[in-house]
Amino acid sequence: MKKLKINNIKQHLNQTLLMSKKNKTILSPPKTNQTIQTPNNKFLTIDYNLTKSFSNVNYSQTKSRSGNDDWFLVGGSSIGKSHISSNKPCQDNHFCASIKEGWGISVICDGAGSAENSHLGSEFVSIKTVEVFVDFLQSNKFVSNNKLPNEQEWQSIVNLGFRSIYNSLSDFANEKRIDFNSIACTVIVIVYTPIGLLSAHIGDGRGGYCNVNGVWKSLITPHKGEEANQTIFITSSRWISTNVFKMSDVLVPECRIIAEKVIAFTLMSDGCEAHAYDCSKMDEETSKWMDPNVPSEKFFNPLLRQLKSMYDNKVPLAEITSSWLKFIEEGTVGLKDEADDKTLILGITI
Repeated sequence: MKKLKINNIKQHLNQTLLMSKKNKTILSPPKTNQTIQTPNNKFLTIDYNLTKSFSNVNYSQTKSRSGNDDWFLVGGSSIGKSHISSNKPCQDNHFCASIKEGWGISVICDGAGSAENSHLGSEFVSIKTVEVFVDFLQSNKFVSNNKLPNEQEWQSIVNLGFRSIYNSLSDFANEKRIDFNSIACTVIVIVYTPIGLLSAHIGDGRGGYCNVNGVWKSLITPHKGEEANQTIFITSSRWISTNVFKMSDVLVPECRIIAEKVIAFTLMSDGCEAHAYDCSKMDEETSKWMDPNVPSEKFFNPLLRQLKSMYDNKVPLAEITSSWLKFIEEGTVGLKDEADDKTLILGITI
């Protein structure tokens, strides 16, 4: 398989070795008073020293010369409070790369808190996922033809792609002489285009999008186990040994196609979900907790407006990135106090 050339990655990724992360929590007890907080209007402050967070958004998009919609992205990962205090390495990672005009890919990987080397796994998988999926999309002419695959084609690409990543990750573990399960991580990938979105994932986290009517919708169903602290990782033998393994009533890996124009998308690790999603709600009829899995307009719409304003006013990319990282660290009270590591990517059409 040919390799995708990605420059200037290591200077970002090496910072992951200096940071800390979380003990993985999937089914933590529901919060009885879940409150989605509106971002502070002054979160886009430029005076910021990059010490706790990093961004692997490795490119800058400009307005398409062909007149088609293009994308502008911000993304970052920030260490959780519990991982600072426990002196654990950062287990979140992410990577975003452009493919061609109007096409790009975003990936988030979240390492298992109990896995000793999961920060290495999440770093490796975030890069390898970009390489593998871009190669499949280009070699099958979807990018050059500006065409989305159909459901069968996308499912095939996803299955083959994640199996290829699984094998590459196994080779990586052998090269480093570390246990394969010690590099366990989740993975979410979104391919964004002028004509829709493609998504695929193994594990938890969230992904969503905003349609042309301004309605936010979910893009993935997080894979959750029956007990607390359970999800599935790309290193798991359960999904690799069969084509029909399910968790949370969806396939592992799950994939979706949004074959319509969208104006924004987001993806995040589970450290951000309680602050940005409606994901914990009491069902009045059954008196049981449920997960509506809906992105919060109250959280995301102010971010869309502010990001669009910064782009239109030609604020330098470095300043936008610094402001975004500071927002992930402390843009709301909930984000500031979050014990878990946080990764949040937001893309808008321009």
